[in-house]
Amino acid sequence: MRKISKMVLCAAVCTILGGALTSFAGQWNADEKGYWYAKDNGGYAVLEWQADNGKWYYFGADGYMACNTWIGNYYVGADGAMLVNTITPDGYQVGADGAWIPGAYNNAAAGQEIQYDYTFTDRNGNSLTVSKAAFASQVISFTHGNPWTSYAEQQKTENALGIPDRIGNERTSTGDLCLGSGGVLTLAFDLAIYDGEGNDIYVFEVGNNVEDTMVEVSDDLTIWYSVGTVSGSTAGLDLNGKVPAGSSFHYVRLTDMKKYQGSDWPGADIDAVCGVNVMLK
Repeated sequence: MRKISKMVLCAAVCTILGGALTSFAGQWNADEKGYWYAKDNGGYAVLEWQADNGKWYYFGADGYMACNTWIGNYYVGADGAMLVNTITPDGYQVGADGAWIPGAYNNAAAGQEIQYDYTFTDRNGNSLTVSKAAFASQVISFTHGNPWTSYAEQQKTENALGIPDRIGNERTSTGDLCLGSGGVLTLAFDLAIYDGEGNDIYVFEVGNNVEDTMVEVSDDLTIWYSVGTVSGSTAGLDLNGKVPAGSSFHYVRLTDMKKYQGSDWPGADIDAVCGVNVMLK
């Protein structure tokens, strides 16, 4: 998965750029690691954009100019300048302001393609086909609720990963994770989930009880957006109006709302979580 906050610094950019950059209200400097920018006030650019001759450059936490990487929804190229009105090296279209255009993806440019190879029916009888790669691929964290189930099979966090695979009845089932009353599960996704047409996320909650689960999304594990509550079975949520325009997310957090506490499996029982509108970003 691409972590958009990760900085790829220009270790060899001095050789590439030479003296091409012109100073602006300050001074460009270079050393063996790359370019950095000294301001007139005696400080230097850190975690911010700077403009030069109509182009924008970004400086990371250590003060060095970034290149060949995404900065949020903007891409900086080999010379450090933000790309505009073009296709990025990994196949995404950016507009005149440099921002990524959701839904615009060039498979040929990226040499990759999402395979839509899994079909399911939601609780309303709607049939949807998604990518198996759009299901959660990693458990970031899990804090079970209290009370929690005593059944070891439903305590396995890996049960929430991949496509739905629960089998058996309540007493003999395998393939689902019991959150426990108030339990919190954070999952990571290889594909980025974004606001597209219709529902954007589906939660596959199983079992006889209908248990409410709050759903949040993030792309940095720091800023979270609440996108609603699902209540049992295979339920979808739409990101529209709940997240910033043009944003995408690699993390989903599920929190049980403590509706059922007295059963052998208190809390929501999660079989799978998937994105519907997804990109390789």
